[in-house]
Amino acid sequence: MSGVDEVTKRQKPQDTDSLAKANKRLAQVAAYNNFSIVDVPRDGNCGLHAVAHQLSTQGVFVDAASIRQRAVTFLRSHPLLLDEQFILRRHDKDMESYVNRQSKNGQWVDEMMLRAVGACITRDIHILHDNGHVTKLDLQTENNYADNNNKSDAQLQSSINIGQSGETHYVSLIKNVAGQWFN
Repeated sequence: MSGVDEVTKRQKPQDTDSLAKANKRLAQVAAYNNFSIVDVPRDGNCGLHAVAHQLSTQGVFVDAASIRQRAVTFLRSHPLLLDEQFILRRHDKDMESYVNRQSKNGQWVDEMMLRAVGACITRDIHILHDNGHVTKLDLQTENNYADNNNKSDAQLQSSINIGQSGETHYVSLIKNVAGQWFN
């Protein structure tokens, strides 16, 4: 079995038709919001590949493995940012087992991990879902969420825009027209 097949098997079970429909819905929602989709490898690291692609459009070149390592290091040094109830719902026995699992190549990233990624790269992450919902992961600190008044203009203008299809695959979203998204 190839690595991609193993990753697909670990992800939420969905048939090919449902995934194709989710991909089509995301393409329609992205187009409606003036975005083009840039697909990334489906190797379990797609969320990190999407973030890496977004960073490359901003002149920052880093790979998915480096982003993962930085985010895991960040979570280990900021344990108060970890939501223990979320971790238990994800079937991890404790915070350390969650962080250890997230440190592995090919491990699908969840919202908590993406929040850590955003903190490491000092950018908000906006996720456009195939149902049209938008999740905004604002920069956070150990004490609270950073508000827009404390962010630099560069941080506000360089949000990471990614899409999520069928809750199993992330893609990078590129603006088709000038302007801010979700103002």
